[in-house]
Amino acid sequence: MRLLALLLAAWLASPGAVRAHAALVATMPEDGASLAEAPSEVTLRFDEVVTPLSLRIVGPDGVALALPGLPGPGAVLSARLPPGLGRGVYLLDWRVVSTDGHPVAGALAFGVGATAAPAATRRPRMAWRRPGRGCCKGCGSSSMRRW
Repeated sequence: MRLLALLLAAWLASPGAVRAHAALVATMPEDGASLAEAPSEVTLRFDEVVTPLSLRIVGPDGVALALPGLPGPGAVLSARLPPGLGRGVYLLDWRVVSTDGHPVAGALAFGVGATAAPAATRRPRMAWRRPGRGCCKGCGSSSMRRW
C-alpha cells in the first residue's frame, strides 16, 4: 500500500506535459474579436512550451497565406501579420508540437470592420499525420479522427 501511495505521489508531482497536450490559454486578438483596425501581429499563449509548425491566415476571399518568420519554441508565440489587411473576417490557422511530442492545431477568427464569430473550441484539436489513427500508435480513437 505504501508503494502505491509513493507511485501516485510521484505521478502527481510529475510535469503536466507527461499527462496532457498543450492547450491554448489566450490569444491577441481574442477569438471572435471585432476590430476597427487590422492588428499588426497575432499572439498565441499556451500552457507549456510549444514548437510552431505553421501559422497561416485565411482572408475574406478564402486565400490562405503562410505567415513568414515562424517564431521559435516558446509558451508565447507572436507573428507579424501582412500589412494592409482590409475589411472582412480573417481566420488564423495554427499548428504546433507540444512538449510531449504530439501535434496540436486550432484556429481563431477576428473581424476587421466586420463581426466575427469565434472559430476555436475550448480545447485545441489534435493534428494528425495519418487519417484514421488516434493520438498514439495503436490508439485509433474514433472521436479524434477528424482534422
